[in-house]
Amino acid sequence: MDDGVSGAEFVKRPGFLRLMNALKPRPPFHVLVMSEESRLGREAIQVGYAFKQIVDAGIRVFFYLTNQERTLDSATDKMLLALTNFASEFEREKGEPTDS
Repeated sequence: MDDGVSGAEFVKRPGFLRLMNALKPRPPFHVLVMSEESRLGREAIQVGYAFKQIVDAGIRVFFYLTNQERTLDSATDKMLLALTNFASEFEREKGEPTDS
């Protein structure tokens, strides 16, 4: 949980860092449950890489708002992850103030 911290931030999010650090050498859990994918972050490339690390560690990832599991078993799974991450980042950018 990283309340009040931008989803574009990955270095100053203690909850995210604890999650990622728990993956090595062996994660003490086998399932990660989140409300939705954007809760992991809202920067497409960083989130995609984080999901790959989580799944490669043997963790199954579920989202309770959509009752879905995120897998990366196929090109289609990876494309869906990329599209979802794009949409999350786009929403974050819409909400940020502009420098004009």
